[in-house]
Amino acid sequence: MRLSTPGRAHVVVSVWLVVLALVFGMGRSLFAQDAATGAIRGLVEDPTGNPLPGVMVRVTNTATGIQRAVPTGEKGDFAVQLLPPGGYSVTVEGAGLRGQAELQLEVGAVVDFTLRSRAGPSQ
Repeated sequence: MRLSTPGRAHVVVSVWLVVLALVFGMGRSLFAQDAATGAIRGLVEDPTGNPLPGVMVRVTNTATGIQRAVPTGEKGDFAVQLLPPGGYSVTVEGAGLRGQAELQLEVGAVVDFTLRSRAGPSQ
């Protein structure tokens, strides 16, 4: 059975509408997942206020114990994104310096702060 030209056009348009509906439907669900998270970013400095590049920053969810670690950049900056809301402990250790901060992350929030480390042994 051959479809006439108008019949083929109808099938092609129907297929494209289904594809577009799937693409846009999945895109909305992906954005919804991002909207339910937050981010922590900041600067790490030594006791005199100079940036600390290349040290490890560990972000720990205090309720679950799940950790993510990222190194600081050339200017002592760091960012940890797509974190679920909750309480977090942010620690930095390296080169004989250490620092820690406790903070609360809300849905959709970006917490910016500066963590000034202090001299002392790493634990």
